[in-house]
Amino acid sequence: MNQRKILTTGVASKVEARAILSDININPGNSGGPLFNSLGEVVGITTFGERAASGPGPGVSGIVRIDEARPLLESARALTRERTPPEPALLPVEPTEPFPIETIKATAKKEKLDLRPYTFGAGDYDVGIVTPIVQHRADEGQRDAVKSKEKRTKQKDEGFDPTADLYNWAEYAGQYQAVVRVRATPKLRETFWSGVRRGVAAAGGSYYGGPATMKFKTDFLRMELLCGANAIIPIQPGKIAHVIDVRNAFVKATDATYEGLYVFPVAAFSPGCGQVVLKVFSEKKPAEPTVKILDRKTVDRVWMDFESWGPRGNP
Repeated sequence: MNQRKILTTGVASKVEARAILSDININPGNSGGPLFNSLGEVVGITTFGERAASGPGPGVSGIVRIDEARPLLESARALTRERTPPEPALLPVEPTEPFPIETIKATAKKEKLDLRPYTFGAGDYDVGIVTPIVQHRADEGQRDAVKSKEKRTKQKDEGFDPTADLYNWAEYAGQYQAVVRVRATPKLRETFWSGVRRGVAAAGGSYYGGPATMKFKTDFLRMELLCGANAIIPIQPGKIAHVIDVRNAFVKATDATYEGLYVFPVAAFSPGCGQVVLKVFSEKKPAEPTVKILDRKTVDRVWMDFESWGPRGNP
């Protein structure tokens, strides 16, 4: 969904009974896209790309011939004729009107942004709400870290921040979209036996019982955001793999989980909602969500961040 209307050309080097081999460039995210011939007819479905072991060549790309998909398509058509079509409702998309960068720059000149309304705990999750202003402040923090490093070493490291030269371009390209991102990350906890081991060591007079073994307390399946009693359809629901591997004298944390990153329209935080409720579902207990009623200060803060953006809309 982030690669709309991308066209790549190539030459078919071999046509087999079930597949077409080509030098067309297939990148992650292209799989499943149609392959057209010179007449604009769909002749295959892009499937995989195998990079060249050496040399500048693009490698080989495999495309399943459309004949292989034809029985499945015909079966699907037969099923749809027997079923009631869904209601014709438009799904939400990112606003075409960008968030005004002038507002972000004006806010950045003010006093330090208080992030407390944007971050809170919800059961076994840490939740963060990201508006364009919060995103800009995070970008500022990265640039400050680069400056701090250069000040410490007393030399400018051109290769340390590959995005520094792209900052103005990011503003021009509309990096700061007028949307609200909600991120839910499972919390870390010390395992039971790790706590027992270190507790026994402390009871015996030892100040060190080994490193604390940490694991994620839960996982992430999906989330829901309610404006009053109405569930808000997300613009983009997403799951991100979260892997941690930290080993030192104090902590041993080697684990993996998923965290949620959902994109919602601004209207989800309208004062007209009355109450905004977040529900986070785990894979282990998909029918028992963690329910969090968002603090009024959080909702008001998010809504005010978009005050200068005209089409905030209604839920």
